[in-house]
Amino acid sequence: MDRDWYDFKRLYGGYEGARKHFEDACETLFRKLHPQKNVKGVNSSSGDGGIDIFTGDYGKTPLTVVQCKFFLEEFGESQKNQVRRSFQRAIENKDYEMKEWILAIPREFESKNHEWWSTWIGNLQKSTILFPRLV
Repeated sequence: MDRDWYDFKRLYGGYEGARKHFEDACETLFRKLHPQKNVKGVNSSSGDGGIDIFTGDYGKTPLTVVQCKFFLEEFGESQKNQVRRSFQRAIENKDYEMKEWILAIPREFESKNHEWWSTWIGNLQKSTILFPRLV
């Protein structure tokens, strides 16, 4: 039986449960991709400071920050604004230094969203040394 990300919604009681389990799956993936690094998730109950997952030593070494967004049906202006706000929170956070920011979403972009991403990255390159990545 083939499974997809919509199964997360069914298995975990809707979007909130699916979102949390997607973050857990991303953390597991980053632990497997970086077995020699310190990979941690962040509890968002009191605000996550723009981080869902990070690699590095918080407050001691520059972090690779992963922001997980469980966008299944749509990637429109509302979702783009959420991405921009998450990046802004992460880059402005004074509790850590960030060396890289990664957006993890459970979908493939349509060409218009690839164009938006490229434009957004291009504008960021003019104002910051950090370049977000999409996974």
